[in-house]
Amino acid sequence: MFFHKNRGRVLFGAALLSCAVSLPCMAGSPIDYDKDGDVEDDDLVRASQNPVADLISLPIKNRFNFDRGDEDAFAYEMEFQPVLPMNLGEWNLINRFIVPIAYQEPAFEGQSYDTGLRNITYQAFFSPAAPSGIIWGVGPTVNMPTNTENSLGNDKWSGGPAFVALTMQGPWVMGLLGQQFWDFAGDDDAEDVDLSSLQYFINYNTPDFYLTTSPTMAYNWEADSDDAWTIPIGGGIGKIFHFGETPVDMRFSSYRNVEAPDSAADWYAEFQIKFLFPK
Repeated sequence: MFFHKNRGRVLFGAALLSCAVSLPCMAGSPIDYDKDGDVEDDDLVRASQNPVADLISLPIKNRFNFDRGDEDAFAYEMEFQPVLPMNLGEWNLINRFIVPIAYQEPAFEGQSYDTGLRNITYQAFFSPAAPSGIIWGVGPTVNMPTNTENSLGNDKWSGGPAFVALTMQGPWVMGLLGQQFWDFAGDDDAEDVDLSSLQYFINYNTPDFYLTTSPTMAYNWEADSDDAWTIPIGGGIGKIFHFGETPVDMRFSSYRNVEAPDSAADWYAEFQIKFLFPK
């Protein structure tokens, strides 16, 4: 174990709180439109890479998980992630839902094939509407026990604080997104939830495409030390296309879990298509 559980929880909570307290002197970055109300692809791709952009979008992520558990099992997951921003004067409220539908083969002997809905997550980020060099947002996140099979999610409600902070420097878009979940309601017989996650994202944009890496690291405080960490590494490539008048951000990436629970995949590939709806 990298550090004592209780100390680690305090440090992660302090990091979230420090972001909420120290960042209000900085502000977000709106999308620039020309006189005809259009936006260039260069600006659009950066807005697509900004989790708190004032941009309606519908990402659909397809994730293919390989070599899970003792049976080297396969699992597939499709996530619908609609993003609905609201302007509140000097602030934007960015509403994001993550709705996962999954199919998974048995990872261990005695398990079954399961298909259905996983737990739905809601994130709300409050972000300043005025532009500045650092873009940020803070707010709550909630995980709902909507799983249709026991193996597809936890039967408890959980939630906690979330933050995102990023910067755009020339062709680079770089940032962090952190979340903490604690259970607060639901089935008393279900496992307790105490989960920290931190996603870093680094994008390098060229005139024709972009290179990206955005793995999500997680630590499960309720698990044994051997199963607590999830640490993927990898990356991919993406590009903005146009389907008629609708811009679409498409990307492909692949990651290997260098540290993960026994039931997790050894590696996975993601194909995401994100429909963008600039105002």
